[in-house]
Amino acid sequence: MEITNGAKAVLEPLMEENNMDHLRVAVEEMEDSSQIGLVLQDPQENDQVVEANGIKVAVDNRVTDLMQDVTLDTQENDDGETQLVMAGLPEAE
Repeated sequence: MEITNGAKAVLEPLMEENNMDHLRVAVEEMEDSSQIGLVLQDPQENDQVVEANGIKVAVDNRVTDLMQDVTLDTQENDDGETQLVMAGLPEAE
């Protein structure tokens, strides 16, 4: 997993404001599928902790392989607000 400088600039103030040391890649199980998301949360028991661009990232062990080629970046939405995006995730089947 990579984190661009733009994403780092968005994440660091959020992490400091919330007094968090880690960003976590979490999996939310739904009825017919799973969704990968980012949360400010301490690592869970089976997470793999990596460091990307100076940010500690706890990755749910169910998606560590999927996250290897992912880049966390920013993009501007239709309202002109900066949002985080995960580029490089495989397409859902």
